[in-house]
Amino acid sequence: MRILFFILTIVFISCSAKKIATATKEKSEAEVLNALTSRNIPFEWFEAKINTDIESPDESMSGSMHLRMKKDSAVLVNVRKFGFEVARFYANVKQYTLLYRLERIYEQGDMSRMADIISIKADFNDFQQLIAGNVILPDPGTTTISYDSTAYIIQGKSNDLSLSYHINKSDLRLESMSIIDKMQRKITIDYSDYRQLQGFGPIAYKRSVVYPHNAGSNGRLTLDFTEIIMNKPAELKFSIPDNYEKSE
Repeated sequence: MRILFFILTIVFISCSAKKIATATKEKSEAEVLNALTSRNIPFEWFEAKINTDIESPDESMSGSMHLRMKKDSAVLVNVRKFGFEVARFYANVKQYTLLYRLERIYEQGDMSRMADIISIKADFNDFQQLIAGNVILPDPGTTTISYDSTAYIIQGKSNDLSLSYHINKSDLRLESMSIIDKMQRKITIDYSDYRQLQGFGPIAYKRSVVYPHNAGSNGRLTLDFTEIIMNKPAELKFSIPDNYEKSE
């Protein structure tokens, strides 16, 4: 399904190298939990330029995108290959629309369908949080914390989702997160290449996503941010050209 590349890329808007933790004093559960809950970036506007690659048993694709987003309102993405715009994606709380420039056709659907496409149940707010590099936080009172030689492991629940986070023991940065829905479909996201973004602290500029594909196989999506702009209002104008036909 060609829509899969665009939606997966949009939702998990880069290969991840695990850091080797040096010997360090064990942190309290409160410190570890705070490292997770305080990492999410409060934003009203989010803009980014990203290089992307996706590999699955069915396809191998790469490209770049320019993403603009207003919290709780809309997401607009231009997708380019070889310097040309090949697709444009727009989504709000109710529905999404995807234009294919070369074919002059478009796909449109209810936002609830996006959860089926990426094989995980999440709402529009969850999608926006993941796009910005934030994480879905566990519901209060559901968390447990354990650890191994290199990481603290936080586990918890959010509605029907089972969540697991690996926090680096040395610097308390998030290394990976996994999401499992009630159908036992699992997505894992690795985070790396943390850089300081002025006024917002460290942000992972690279992410690698392993997602369920079909027949028990997985696909992998890698994303590399080249630019991130926070809280700068941007135009989110979108329309379907008159000469485009709707794809069935």
